[in-house]
Amino acid sequence: MNYKELKKKFEENQDPKRAAQMKRYMRNKFDFYGYQSVARKAVYHQDLLLEKHQHTIDWQLLKQAWQDSHREMQYFACDYLIALEKYLQFEDLDKIRQFVEEKSWWDTIDSLIKPIGKLGLRDSRVDKVMLEWSRDSNFWLRRVAIEHQLLRKKNMNAKLLNTILENNLG
Repeated sequence: MNYKELKKKFEENQDPKRAAQMKRYMRNKFDFYGYQSVARKAVYHQDLLLEKHQHTIDWQLLKQAWQDSHREMQYFACDYLIALEKYLQFEDLDKIRQFVEEKSWWDTIDSLIKPIGKLGLRDSRVDKVMLEWSRDSNFWLRRVAIEHQLLRKKNMNAKLLNTILENNLG
């Protein structure tokens, strides 16, 4: 997948009126192309299917997408990480941390918890990192630490969650 091609696909059917509404909804923090979720995912659905066959994560592509001024590109990066989460390694947490700390807002944070949570089920070292993040001065890192187990249900580590929550009281 190529960043420039992805950007071109988004530009082809952008909706300036909807983009302005979306920008206002997000308190004018981000530019938008004007794609709602289903249409946005359709732009890159086939590309993500092909990316899965690569069995590796293209961090350069994700970094370029994250740096783009349009929020749909950050959504793409989140969807990419969710789609390829089984290829994430513990060492990739530092890269994801950069995404958490840059262009932070609830929409991307609540998506980034999914691949982090899945990685934590495969690698217990993630627990220690989440404890560190739960004490960080960055609100969004703390939110990730609190929420990263959200979808685990029976596999939730209640003791870890309790400690993380205690770290955030007050």
